[in-house]
Amino acid sequence: MSEFLVYLLVLFPAPKAPADSGRELEGSWAINANGFTGSLEIKANKFDRIDGTIFGNPFSGSYDAKTKQIVIKRMIGNDKDKLTVVQEFTGILSENADAKRLRYILKGTFKSDVGGGWGQPNVQYEWSATITPMLKP
Repeated sequence: MSEFLVYLLVLFPAPKAPADSGRELEGSWAINANGFTGSLEIKANKFDRIDGTIFGNPFSGSYDAKTKQIVIKRMIGNDKDKLTVVQEFTGILSENADAKRLRYILKGTFKSDVGGGWGQPNVQYEWSATITPMLKP
């Protein structure tokens, strides 16, 4: 019987938990997008989905834990109570371990999808954001 169980475990090993599920993204980030500073609030969801607010506007997006790439679609409400994507941010998550505490950094580019005060359409602007996670007891 025990040989059979070992055989099954070799053929069908238990699935591994993902190394990163996006939880390291959760929290309040300080963002600088082409000189405009504010906050980026991120909540990780199932299936690599993220949402939250960026500069006070809602966003939806995704995070690929393997490549560390994040995609954020900033939205605003229009006169018909529908959300319209106005900017799309892409970036990469990295770590900057200084002597005192670990700091996560998001860095990438964004573009306007609508023009006007949201930026020139299809022009890539730089952005970055930092967060220092709370130390766990």
